[in-house]
Amino acid sequence: TNINMSDVQSFRSAFGLPTNNPTVVLNGTDPGIVSQGELGEATLDVEWSGAVARKANVMLVVSASTSASDGVDLSAQYIVNKNLAPVMTTSFGLCEAAMYSSGNQFWNALWQQAAAQGISAMISSGDSGAAGCDASSATKASYGTGVNGLCSSPSSTCVGGTQFQDSSNPGLYWSATNTPGTSGSALSYIPEAA
Repeated sequence: TNINMSDVQSFRSAFGLPTNNPTVVLNGTDPGIVSQGELGEATLDVEWSGAVARKANVMLVVSASTSASDGVDLSAQYIVNKNLAPVMTTSFGLCEAAMYSSGNQFWNALWQQAAAQGISAMISSGDSGAAGCDASSATKASYGTGVNGLCSSPSSTCVGGTQFQDSSNPGLYWSATNTPGTSGSALSYIPEAA
């Protein structure tokens, strides 16, 4: 999916970051905004990579899905084949078991190529932990343990996998209001668990 540049500009303004619009690189036809879910993931990647590296030249590669390949696959392949950047992030995922051997082989080979070229591939571990093969709305895991297949290769880095352990005393860690200028609300380090 493509993004709304105004969302990124509002994000950067709200957090006091310098103006630094990402570059949108179209790999073929612009698919526009595909869905709100995909828009959220693409915007999340662009905003937070630009917040962590506030002066970096952030690029978003956008590829329309085809009948044979998902746009995420095509964008990742484009980035690696064109050697566009030393670090790339992917906030999408799919259950490793659902990718079958061909999908897993594709991602493993692509991340091996990226590593050989000096590209660090950082992929989201997902929002469901070990229940990555279940729907996000599931109340319990039904399909066994599973990981995001996009980051199951030893040639990529799976980012995430922790959650805050703050529910016993949230007031110890969170302010009731946000700090003007930064919108920060954390009072101290918040314990985490895998």
